[in-house]
Amino acid sequence: MGRVRNILNAIVGRKQTLSAVEMKRMVNAAFYSATSDSPSMDFSFARDAGINQALLSDLQKLRMRCRYELKQNGIAKGIPRIYANSVVGRGPKLSLEGGAFPEWNKTAEKKFARWAQSCDMIGGGSLGLQLHQNCRQLFSAGEYFLAQRNAAAGDVRLRYLAIRPDRVKTPADSLMSLRIDNGVEVDADGVPVAYYVLREDPDNTQATLSQSFQDYDRIPVERLIHVFYREEPVQHRGEPWMATSLPVWHKMRRYDEATIAAAIVAAKFAAVLVNLNPDAVADAATILPSTVLDIQDGQMMVPPPGYEPRQIDPKHPANNASDFRRDQIGAAGAATAMPVNIAGQDSSRSNFSSARFDGVSFSQEGAVAREMMECLHLNRLWLAWVKEAMAAGVVQEIDLNDPETAPAVEWLWLEENRHSDPSKQANAEDTRLKSSTATVGQIVMEKGIDRQQHREALLEEVTWYRAHGLTHPLDAEKAASGAPMDAPEGEAESDPAAEPEE
Repeated sequence: MGRVRNILNAIVGRKQTLSAVEMKRMVNAAFYSATSDSPSMDFSFARDAGINQALLSDLQKLRMRCRYELKQNGIAKGIPRIYANSVVGRGPKLSLEGGAFPEWNKTAEKKFARWAQSCDMIGGGSLGLQLHQNCRQLFSAGEYFLAQRNAAAGDVRLRYLAIRPDRVKTPADSLMSLRIDNGVEVDADGVPVAYYVLREDPDNTQATLSQSFQDYDRIPVERLIHVFYREEPVQHRGEPWMATSLPVWHKMRRYDEATIAAAIVAAKFAAVLVNLNPDAVADAATILPSTVLDIQDGQMMVPPPGYEPRQIDPKHPANNASDFRRDQIGAAGAATAMPVNIAGQDSSRSNFSSARFDGVSFSQEGAVAREMMECLHLNRLWLAWVKEAMAAGVVQEIDLNDPETAPAVEWLWLEENRHSDPSKQANAEDTRLKSSTATVGQIVMEKGIDRQQHREALLEEVTWYRAHGLTHPLDAEKAASGAPMDAPEGEAESDPAAEPEE
C-alpha cells in the first residue's frame, strides 16, 4: 500500500515528481516483456502504429526482399508452390444447388465452366491457373488485384486482368489526402471505394516515364477485385506472407555459407604438422624451408623429428547441421501452418500416422484461405458473369435476389486422396454411410464432384450396362443380397444413385 500511495502522491503532485521509469519500477504487477530493457529483447523498433502506417513505409521494401529471396532460394520458392497446389490445385468448380429452376442451374454451370477456361485477359488462361498464380503472389506481395476488362468477341466478353500490386499507388498530387491510403481511397469508416492504378506497368519496357509515374486510373471498387488476409479490422493493403520468414532464410543462408567454407578449408589442407614436444624439438622455422609445403599425389611424406601430421577437422558443420536446417525450414512454413515435412518435402523422419496428423492444421489453413478467395473473389466473379450472361441471352433472366428462385452458390475444390491404402479410405466412407453421418452426395461433394452430375452420370452408366446385357456392380450387389433387380410393376424404376431426402 505504501508504494501505491507514493505513486498516487507523485501523480497528484503532493511529493516531488517521479519519472515514468521510476514509477514503473514501483509497480510490482507488470509484464516483463513490457518493462525489460535487456539488450537480448530487441523491441527498440516497436512503435505505436497500426498496420496501415507500417505498410505505407515498408511495403515496397518487403516485396523487393521477398521477390529476391524467391529468385535465389529453391526451398523458399517451393513453399508458395506447395501451398497453391494444396489450396487451389486445378481450381474450383461452380455448383448451383436448389432454387426454382433446376434446368437453369445446369445450363448456367455448363456455360460458366466453358467461360472459366479462358477468363484470364492475358494469354486466355483458365480460372484455375489464374487462382494458382494469385495464391502464390500472396507470399511475395500479400495481396492480388484483378480488374474487369472486355474481350474483343464472345457472348460474355467479361475477362479479368491481373494487376501487379506495385501499380496501386497514391498519385503524387494526392499524397496529402487523408482519404487515400497507399493507393486506396476510403470513406469516413475506412471502407474502400476506389483504387488508383498506374495506367502503365512500370515493369513494361515500352512504358515511358511520364506514363508510368504520372498517369493514374481511378477504378471503382465494384470493378476491381482485391484479395488479402486481414490482420487488423481496418486494413487497406496486404502484408507479404513471406515477410515474417525473411530473417529465417537469412540465418540459414549464413549458416550454409559458414558450413561450406569450413569444409572447403578442411579439404584444401592435406595435413598440418604439429610439434609434439615444443621444449625439446626445434621450431618449424629452423627446420622447414616454408610454413606451407606442396604434397604430390602418390608420395609419402616424412615429417621432421618430433612432428606429427594431422588433418584439419571441420568442426563446422556440426553433427546437428541437418537438424538446424530442418528447424529453420519448419519455422519458415509455420507462418502458414505448413508442417516441416511438407515445407521441406521430406517425411523420412515421420511415420505415416504422424505425417497425416501434421497435415491437419495445414488442411484447416487451406479451408480458411479458400473461404477468403470465395468471399472476396469467386462470389463477385460469379455475380459479374451471370449478370452479363443474362443480359447477353446466354442464360435466361431470373431474380437473383429472390431466395425462393435463385440457387445457392457453392464452390467445389478437388480433394486429392493422399491415403496410401485406398481400401481404408473406402471403408471409412462406407462406415459414414452406414452410420448415417454422411450421405453419398456429401461425400462426392467433399471430393470436388457435383452431386447432381454424379447422380446423372451413375444413372446413365447403370442404364447403359442393363441395355447391353451387362451387370453393373450395383446390380451385382443387389443380386448377392437377394434384393429384386427391377422396380415393381406400375412404379418407375428407382434411381440407384438417388439419395433419401434430408
